[in-house]
Amino acid sequence: MPRLLFAPTLDRHYPQWHLYPTHYEAYKVKYTLAMQDPEETETRYHTVIFIVTDDNGDGYIHHVTGDITAGMTYQPKQGKQPETSQTFHRKEFLGLVQKSKYPDEVNRVCMSVPPPHAQKRFNPQTMRYEQFKPDGSFYAPGERRPKYFKCTEWTETKAIPALFQAGVLEQGAPLR
Repeated sequence: MPRLLFAPTLDRHYPQWHLYPTHYEAYKVKYTLAMQDPEETETRYHTVIFIVTDDNGDGYIHHVTGDITAGMTYQPKQGKQPETSQTFHRKEFLGLVQKSKYPDEVNRVCMSVPPPHAQKRFNPQTMRYEQFKPDGSFYAPGERRPKYFKCTEWTETKAIPALFQAGVLEQGAPLR
């Protein structure tokens, strides 16, 4: 008789049967923006970490919100299955999160990753909103400026690696 690697159990949060009772799936999801930044040369997306916690594909969004004039903050929130959103662009499987580590450990790690700070403000000399240096001064005309650090960079280069490094996000295969 074949050996079962996992058995269905009743999840304490949702009255539905799960095939893999110990883990949740984690995805990187991209949503189209209502308006693109006119200074950007490439199409940008709002990029989030989505943890599927329900059999119907619903779960929780872990992302930074705000803008580059005021700065951003980390904000987890409940979310519907990403594909049902009119602004859904793409979903990429990242790995698995143990249910025993969710949401506390995911939130702890994400809160430890500094969110994007203010990077642009009004320059009274040019009468325009412009990118500024870490010391608060404005760039001179023609001076090389770094790319803005926004939600996509926070998610892809900081939060996801931090979750893997902390052992909260684990390699694995999609459960569905």
